[in-house]
Amino acid sequence: MDEVTECNTAFKAGHEGYILIEDGPRIVITRAHAWRLLNAIADKALPFELANYAADCLIMSDDFEFEDELVREAIHFVEDDSVAPTEDETRDLLSRLS
Repeated sequence: MDEVTECNTAFKAGHEGYILIEDGPRIVITRAHAWRLLNAIADKALPFELANYAADCLIMSDDFEFEDELVREAIHFVEDDSVAPTEDETRDLLSRLS
């Protein structure tokens, strides 16, 4: 959590934030994975700030691949921190992933 806070604090101050991503095995992010992430946001079981950080890590790492373009769209949707998504937007994307 400290790494997330430090990264977001740096961004908000107009500086660069850093995320440490370690090498690991190649993993395919599936629709089920993306659905769980979005569902946790929609149900408020996972704060958007943490989900956003996780999405940043997934996108920045060379160790993750997306099952298809809809999964890529879902992860980029969560990664976009310019404005937190509304519950309706999140649920709409969830329905498309089902």
